[in-house]
Amino acid sequence: MRRHAMGLALLGASALAGAVALAAPATAQMKHEGVEATVMTFTGPQIAEPLQRRAPDFKKLTGATINVVTVPFSDLYSKLLTDFATGTNSIDGMVFAPQWMGDFIEPGYLEDLTERVNADQALQWDDVAPFFRNFSATYNGKIYTIPLDGDFQMVYYRSDLLDQAGLQPPRTWDDYLEIAKTFHGQDLNGDGNYDNGGGATALRTFTQGGDYVVGLRVTDDAGLVSFDSQTLTIVPAPATPVTTQKLGLRLLSPFPVVRIAGRITRRGTRVRILRVDAPVGTTLSVRCTGRGCPFKKQVRAVPTSAKSRTAVTLRVRRLERLLPPGVRVRLYVTKRGVVGKYTKLRFRARHAPVRTDRCLMPGSWTPVACSAL
Repeated sequence: MRRHAMGLALLGASALAGAVALAAPATAQMKHEGVEATVMTFTGPQIAEPLQRRAPDFKKLTGATINVVTVPFSDLYSKLLTDFATGTNSIDGMVFAPQWMGDFIEPGYLEDLTERVNADQALQWDDVAPFFRNFSATYNGKIYTIPLDGDFQMVYYRSDLLDQAGLQPPRTWDDYLEIAKTFHGQDLNGDGNYDNGGGATALRTFTQGGDYVVGLRVTDDAGLVSFDSQTLTIVPAPATPVTTQKLGLRLLSPFPVVRIAGRITRRGTRVRILRVDAPVGTTLSVRCTGRGCPFKKQVRAVPTSAKSRTAVTLRVRRLERLLPPGVRVRLYVTKRGVVGKYTKLRFRARHAPVRTDRCLMPGSWTPVACSAL
């Protein structure tokens, strides 16, 4: 007889309490004593950590032992499909991306949970947002997964400004662009300047060349901290190739810029942006070490094309996530025969990452101080 795996759709940890509510009340008999179940999800703190932390609580309530198995996200789909298709059936439940649901349901790998969900008042199914309840958890009118987390893209707008201009809130991207054109170049904060409503500015003149880390750190009334930083490389005559004064070596031109922005939490840093502005024809190598890394090494070539002009912006999107303390990220921008760029980020709890910027000698992966060249 085929065992069916119960899918917990990857929609995160915010509604984990709802999943735990499926357990029997504390006063009930331990009717699942001796039962052992294996749940597979992807490596990282977002989903795996809450599951592992709450598994003992689940056992106290039900008697069942929950074993949480993790694999890299890039391997999760194939691992699940192989287990089901071969009839191995070593996985009893899983947390997975909802767009895979059809691939698992059509062959009959997932159990229909409709009756169980409708009968479980503690689950509070109506409290799940309609999109996730009706789209991410339901297939052909039947419920197959329990959402754990969901994300929406939202647009904020100034209702007073739209009222003054006789405009309606945007419903399409064309509406959005029309509103932007209407207010572009206007004085929105009443300071006499036609700008985007920014506040105070800070000016600094650098009299000598070199790498300078420029950052902004903001703390709100609740103590939440956000930060943004990037390295500015001050070089003379950017229109001509730049050489080091001591060794006569050529620098990458324009010299790469690494920018990171995010929010500091007690669990680490939630990276919002990690990007590299690199010259065309270079290679970006990213290495990540420590628990919570989505990969160990990633190499990308910056293409040479007519549209690229002199530099290309590359986003390291797989690292734009919560990175726990202890994670170290190293970025190398290299090109044969010229001095390259090295940036190291060491992530901490409750503090911004420690950042180190260095240069790379041609043909070497060992960073050196740019001032020594």
